[in-house]
Amino acid sequence: MKKYLLAALVLVLAVLAIVYGRRSATSALSVEQSQPVTATPTGDVPAATVSENKVPAAPSTEKSVSQPSSAKLPYAEAVKRYGAQRVQFNGQCQATPTGNIYKVGLELMLDNRADVERLINFSGKAYRIPAYDYTVVKLTTPGIIYVDCGSSQNVAKITVQ
Repeated sequence: MKKYLLAALVLVLAVLAIVYGRRSATSALSVEQSQPVTATPTGDVPAATVSENKVPAAPSTEKSVSQPSSAKLPYAEAVKRYGAQRVQFNGQCQATPTGNIYKVGLELMLDNRADVERLINFSGKAYRIPAYDYTVVKLTTPGIIYVDCGSSQNVAKITVQ
C-alpha cells in the first residue's frame, strides 16, 4: 500500500513540475517580447510605446519617427475596435477630443483625417501618419501626455492612470 501512495505522490509532483515549468517559460517569453522603456533627453519616461511593428523613417532631425505597419486593420474595422479610444486630427491639426483620461495598458488610435501626411509627437516619440490613415500606440506609464500635431503644440492632453 505504501508503494502505491509513494508512486502516486511522485506522479503528482511530476505533473506539478511540468505545469510550473510551462508557466515559467511563458513568463520568461512575455518578458523577452516586451519593449524597453527609455528616458527622454529631459529625463522623463515616455508614457506610450508603439503597439505595432515600427518601420524607421528616413533620417531626419525628429526623434524616433515610425511608420504605421502594413499589417493592420482596415480603417472601418479599426474605428469599430477602438471606438472612443481614438484621437482624431483634422486638416488644421486640431485634435478631437482635446483631453481625455485613459487607463495604463490601453491601446489608443491616432487618426489622421487630413488630406496630407501628419507628424504627430506623442509621449516623446514622433509618428508619421499618412493622409487618411492611423497608427496605434499603447499607453504604458501613468502621467500626462501633451500631443503635438505638425507645428501645433499641445493640441491634446492625455491623462494616463
